[in-house]
Amino acid sequence: MQDFLKSEYDAYFFMEEDCAIGYALVRHTAKPLYLRQFFIARNFRRQGKGKAALKFLLDELKTDKIDIEVLSWNKAAIKFWESCGFTERSRYMRLENSESSFCIRKLAEANIPEALSLAWRVFTEFESPDYSAEGTASFRKSINDPVYLTGLDYYGTFKGSKLVAICAIRVQKHHICFMFVEGSYHRRGIGSRLIRHVLNEYKGETVTLNSSPYGLPFYKALGFLPTDKEKTIGGIRFTPMKYSVE
Repeated sequence: MQDFLKSEYDAYFFMEEDCAIGYALVRHTAKPLYLRQFFIARNFRRQGKGKAALKFLLDELKTDKIDIEVLSWNKAAIKFWESCGFTERSRYMRLENSESSFCIRKLAEANIPEALSLAWRVFTEFESPDYSAEGTASFRKSINDPVYLTGLDYYGTFKGSKLVAICAIRVQKHHICFMFVEGSYHRRGIGSRLIRHVLNEYKGETVTLNSSPYGLPFYKALGFLPTDKEKTIGGIRFTPMKYSVE
């Protein structure tokens, strides 16, 4: 095993409290680098440790691009890698990290109409089915109400010049008013990276939001906790949530 690793692969071990919870084998001679194995012990899965380990690995390798191969029947693995920003490149599920092709930045005034248009488009496709006609009308009114939109900062994810995700946060209250990702970019980790970027902008602060039924699992996975049961106001169904550093 040592000769095999020495000649072709580098081994990286992921540690937690002096205990190895996983490892990776990377072919250092390949360009881009090739990830042959990536393993997290079963009792440490579904806790965000896989993504944390991958970030550590990419930081150690000083790269944001690495190739892997995933068997097409391994749906769980495919879902994990896609959530980390990897995309399919062939029928053999050869994947490459595409995170570097996306850019997150605070939106200029000129970008806001495009951001609100994206919000309405994604809302009607994915969230409106969970609402009454009153709720849909209430949401549409809010994103066209200058008073409601006052005091918001907007952050967006761009692929080239195309805006593919937006997040609006009320600056004084540290309250995320809405966050949407273009449908064709779902399950690629884009929303997670955008929310984490915003949380980092408000590092050390408690950030709140009202989650739609559709977004509830997403926000829970990011560490937001419900602060009350689901409510309905003006036809809008939502669960109050917060992200706290405590």
